[in-house]
Amino acid sequence: MELKPEKKENYIIANPSGKIDATNAENFSNSLLELLNDVDNIIVNFKDVDYISSAGLRSILVAAKKSQGKKGNFVLCALQEHIYEIFSMTGFTKMLNIVSNIEEAEKIIKE
Repeated sequence: MELKPEKKENYIIANPSGKIDATNAENFSNSLLELLNDVDNIIVNFKDVDYISSAGLRSILVAAKKSQGKKGNFVLCALQEHIYEIFSMTGFTKMLNIVSNIEEAEKIIKE
């Protein structure tokens, strides 16, 4: 798993790739939390993520709660269908902002 952040005006787009599982979820979580030290708003672009485990889901939840605690926006976008199904089965689609592409995510951040 690699995380490539892109700094924008008042938000960051985090671009993880590969698998997010027990072997790297802690690093993923720490990276997201570190990004949230710099900004309140974050978009996580899941376009290149092909697997996420429960440990990865926990990382997302921890970062989302930190962003919400700062009154920021935490938005996920471009989830592959099988990844979206995991988020749906676990109820994360009801707890998180999940949209289909970067453009929709940026609209939420800019509102």
